[in-house]
Amino acid sequence: MRELIYNTYRQQRKKTILMLIQFTVGFFALLYSAVMIDNLLRYKEQLGEIVDLGTMQVLDYTENDLSINDSNIERYIKSIRQLKKEEDIEKLALFQRVIWETSEGDIADGVIAYEDYFSMVEFKLMEGSVEPLKKYSNDEEEIPVLVTEEFAKIYPYNTTFGIQELKGQKCKVAGVIDSKSYYLGGNTIPMSDGVKPCTGSLIFMPSNKECGSIEGYQYNTMIAVNTGDDSESKEIIEKINEIYADNNIFIDVMALKNQVNEYYRGHKPFIITILCFSVILLVLSVLGCIGTILAGILQRKEEFGIYLALGFSRKNLGLLITLELGILFIFSFFIALIACNLLLSQIEFTTNVYFNLRIFLTGFSCMIGCMILSIIPPINKIRKIQPVELIEERE
Repeated sequence: MRELIYNTYRQQRKKTILMLIQFTVGFFALLYSAVMIDNLLRYKEQLGEIVDLGTMQVLDYTENDLSINDSNIERYIKSIRQLKKEEDIEKLALFQRVIWETSEGDIADGVIAYEDYFSMVEFKLMEGSVEPLKKYSNDEEEIPVLVTEEFAKIYPYNTTFGIQELKGQKCKVAGVIDSKSYYLGGNTIPMSDGVKPCTGSLIFMPSNKECGSIEGYQYNTMIAVNTGDDSESKEIIEKINEIYADNNIFIDVMALKNQVNEYYRGHKPFIITILCFSVILLVLSVLGCIGTILAGILQRKEEFGIYLALGFSRKNLGLLITLELGILFIFSFFIALIACNLLLSQIEFTTNVYFNLRIFLTGFSCMIGCMILSIIPPINKIRKIQPVELIEERE
């Protein structure tokens, strides 16, 4: 059977290559759209695992270059102090991104968290607890920190290490973050676009001081309010705007759930387009495949007649065609899978897009469905052809 299939591919090389290309492109588009849909579904899920979606981000589009020494940064500090006095504001958090070098020379990305950050943001820990970071005060000798699993290979749970920028003050690993979890990378508007995987060397550190980073105020300020009622939320947003405006800062406030909705609306047309394209392409490929196989049966009457004379049954002929087509589909599917995976590895997505079992099974199921649709007409054709007709000389 294997040699018969090989000879068929060799004799019909051009038709085989053409069908292989058609189905590879179709499956590629289908897999890509499946990944995009999965990305959309996981986008809200991943963000909700990090922080409550009712949390609001302060959106400051001001284009200025304020250094730590610039007196204008006091406007932001004063705004935060006023916000903390508001009864309707339950929690408030800021954070800034830094790059640290340990006393042993290891480089790591860092997040310095201010105010209620560790009460608002959730972490999936493999070891330890976030509690020491919530209770931290600046007069403690050791700073409790959370580190990623990768960084914990160098500095395990409960060990201490120094950071050169902290002038000799030691850090103690209070918890190790699961590498499969995510965190808010920050420095983006909207904040939801900054979701990143907890991989590589990363340190989360608390601080009771006032944030000295302009990016922390402009991009990385989060507010949780006491009410979930839309009308009351609008009043609170207006109050927040007034506080910033009084300090000559003009901002907007947007809940993370609204950012998710905007993300959905922005990506929906593209995904619908590529999904429709893949479906249309696969339908046309299946129809073309059916026509090619049916024409091939008429051209291979003499060949099939010889097989019958050698003891083949029509069931065997149906199996031969099924195997020929099945191998073609499987090859095209896995070529598309590899090509799509290579493309995705070169693109940075919000939710760290990758092929999971759900996407694979979805694509594989579509491949089986296309194969069944392509096989049914040729099999029916084989059943209707009489053995005497098959052994006649081809005209």
